[in-house]
Amino acid sequence: MFPRGLSRDLHRIAGIAAGLIMLLLASAASAANEDHDGRLILKTRYAEPLFSAGSGDPALTLTPYGQANITALFSDDGQEADSFIVDNNPSSSRLGVIARLDPGTDWSLGFQYEAGFDIVGSTTVRATDESRTRPFVAGDNQPFTRLLHGWIDSPYGRMTIGESLPVIASWTPNPGRTFATDQASFFLIGGAFNPVISSPSGGRNRIVRPWSAFAAPMQWPLTQPILLFRYDSPSIGGVTFSAAKAQGDIFDVGVRYKGDVSRFAVDASFAFHKNQEPDYDSARIGFPEFEEAFVGGIGLRDRPTGLFGVVGANYRMFDGSNTNDFDGDGARRPDDFGLWGQVGLRRNLFGIGDTVVYGVVGYGHDRGEGRFVPGTAGSRWLETRVVMAGVNVIQEIDAAKKLGTRLELYAGYRQWRGDFLRTTSAADPTPFREDADPLHLITSGFRLRF
Repeated sequence: MFPRGLSRDLHRIAGIAAGLIMLLLASAASAANEDHDGRLILKTRYAEPLFSAGSGDPALTLTPYGQANITALFSDDGQEADSFIVDNNPSSSRLGVIARLDPGTDWSLGFQYEAGFDIVGSTTVRATDESRTRPFVAGDNQPFTRLLHGWIDSPYGRMTIGESLPVIASWTPNPGRTFATDQASFFLIGGAFNPVISSPSGGRNRIVRPWSAFAAPMQWPLTQPILLFRYDSPSIGGVTFSAAKAQGDIFDVGVRYKGDVSRFAVDASFAFHKNQEPDYDSARIGFPEFEEAFVGGIGLRDRPTGLFGVVGANYRMFDGSNTNDFDGDGARRPDDFGLWGQVGLRRNLFGIGDTVVYGVVGYGHDRGEGRFVPGTAGSRWLETRVVMAGVNVIQEIDAAKKLGTRLELYAGYRQWRGDFLRTTSAADPTPFREDADPLHLITSGFRLRF
């Protein structure tokens, strides 16, 4: 395992090296093809090329892109209420550029840099203490690196190196394309539940934030990405295999199927993640405090009617390497798991673009971390159970496509209810179960992609 400072340097070195390699290959290819001028193309994701110069091979294509996903979020935990302007985490705001070198063969080279802009995390705000930042992360409200990597595409698949997404980050079946409003549904990003619960003196226990920073595997590269080696196989019959390896004993593997079966569009996936690096269990943001996790699900969309549904589950295990893996009697705590489902309709109902209406429900079980319950005589949390339910509407605006962009307007509601198991006091380890006041979230906003 690399020291943390050296690891950060390696990230930058890997990104710079990937960019230099691409430029060197472009230069070498141009020199080897004296009869061709080569091409330089500047384009966006959704529009025609903005600029083109030269002809022949190799072709170097630069694609700047970005996304704004801004939400007005109202939060009410039963005792405190507040409104926030937030960035919608599951599909957060970003700005990036992709460079692709195509020498005119079956091989090509790519490079990508992407910065995130998280003004306030929509899943981390809480009304109780004016907390308007992602927990434990210095430098909020500033740009941060989301992706910095290079890759080689070949008939044998894609090999990526750099600050990249782990396999487990992209496991979620999403046939209805619904991420715009899922600002408080970490079930949709594969995490077991680890909510923040507050118990002020003289007040009831209540959920004040849906999940903590260490709950979701997708958060692994979100705020502090790490150096990965990743392989993605070619798609064979709609099936793709992926594997990623980080420094130390950290890796994940997964398989995904996307295709058509009769009248249904099918999206199914399964992934396994392993982290045996104790230093990354809790000392570094983005590394969940677990050793092994399985996530998977399947989604279907009926093409003629637009009806869709998704079911998914996750399971994470603990090997006893952390003191929080044990309860007061010295027995290892039970493993965590989460279940979620989604059902809805995607149709062009008003002639201005697709309308998506859907509901979502989820159940999460967390072992607790043995943390002290505030305002008690040394009581500790042992276990948490939470049920989430909500409804959402997304309206796509087709007129934006004429400008080479994609625009969605959305609104949603989430309710979180839960209870937890805790000890009686520091002197009395007898456990008892207590309800928490529900958390209500109402949101509306827009997502603009270009």
